[in-house]
Amino acid sequence: MTRILIYETDCREAVHLSQFLQASGFAVATVTTARQAVSFAREYDFEFFLVNLDDPGETGYTTVAEIKCRPRSANVGVIGFVPQVNARGAAEEAGCDAVLVRPFNHEQVLRKVTELLERSRNSITCIHPMETTATNPSFGSLADSLCEGVRWLETRMPDLGEQGPVAIESMRDASTSLRERLAADQVTPGQDLPDSVRDRQVRHDFRNLLAAVNGFAEILLLEDDLKEDIQERLRTVKKESREFCNMLDNIRDSAA
Repeated sequence: MTRILIYETDCREAVHLSQFLQASGFAVATVTTARQAVSFAREYDFEFFLVNLDDPGETGYTTVAEIKCRPRSANVGVIGFVPQVNARGAAEEAGCDAVLVRPFNHEQVLRKVTELLERSRNSITCIHPMETTATNPSFGSLADSLCEGVRWLETRMPDLGEQGPVAIESMRDASTSLRERLAADQVTPGQDLPDSVRDRQVRHDFRNLLAAVNGFAEILLLEDDLKEDIQERLRTVKKESREFCNMLDNIRDSAA
């Protein structure tokens, strides 16, 4: 039986959606806080997370990023509920596999869950290889630089504020996983791209990891009285994360 976790701040809606999905044959648990959602993701196995992103503090976005960077839940499907269409991009960047714009009904949620389940059962298709150029950074070099940046930030933990330990742990897990996935790849100018980035599902996984690094860097940048060298390193980490995503997008666009 497919297990779903609902993170919905509206208790009444959480109950109604849970009852509907249970009646449709799913095992469902509900939580109403970000802390509960992350705790459940850490301790239990779910196939899907349904996350309310309609939160002024953007708690839902950071929750998705943290869920996606955890080894236990990195490959779990996440459907984000957003208040308006222009929030779709931020939801996808945070790591959502699909987005539903309010208002929607329970049947739409069920169709989206079913669609993603069917997609996961299908074999992953790979795009045709492209050439890389010597003038552009490689995926491996960017992953190395991200890991180095996070390690440097870890040495400055006392200066990172109360969010530092959780943020650095999550950034370290995500950047290390990214580097390990690329460890066996050889990128030579004029030759095929690494197998990892030719596989669109792996590229999607990479975006989830990068969203975790970028998201927690943004959280740390909100700290008051952050030293200038730390701010600069965090901005560099964010820039490299975006650059990596742009390279992935170029592959996707060329294959379209």
